[in-house]
Amino acid sequence: MKSKMMMSISAIIALNMGSQCYAASNTITFEGEITAATCDVIIEGQTTGTGTVNLPPVSSSILTGAGATAGRTDFALIAQNCDMGTSTYTKVATFFEGSNSGGADANNVDTASGYLNNTSTATTPATNVQLRLIDKTSNSVIKAGDTDQITSAGYVTIDTTGKTARMPYAVEYISVPGGATVGAVHGSVVYDLMYE
Repeated sequence: MKSKMMMSISAIIALNMGSQCYAASNTITFEGEITAATCDVIIEGQTTGTGTVNLPPVSSSILTGAGATAGRTDFALIAQNCDMGTSTYTKVATFFEGSNSGGADANNVDTASGYLNNTSTATTPATNVQLRLIDKTSNSVIKAGDTDQITSAGYVTIDTTGKTARMPYAVEYISVPGGATVGAVHGSVVYDLMYE
């Protein structure tokens, strides 16, 4: 009995020694820039940068197949009163944020696809449908929250006389799994301006 007890204690000590963590000598470097460049922004046809873009009602029969899209709707953000300060930047684009860990915009963006989740609180919200953003300058799908936007965004030249720039985008319904059901759709995204 005594020898069995000693073997068990030795095995536990060996297990604990094998699972110790050691510090590594790896380094992460973060780089960014704070610039004096600023622009006010409004949604085209509206008076502020916060507002609503209305998509047309579409039939669920269009969104039955996996990856089906419908209802593409153009919109634009207008940068105005741009002041580049002492920077050498001449172009502007929009960075669409991902979901926060909390706050009003939590869970708005699917972290895998970058599409906007349907967050409708209507009695009957549509299911199996999200909203996808399109950059009309670069003709590419925007993955909200992805830092690839920094290099892949369609930057627009700021008019030095009027100090304005029109940034064209589109939004559309997408059913990644297919089989979208009838109901209300609501999505939202937080955005910032970035300069080049």
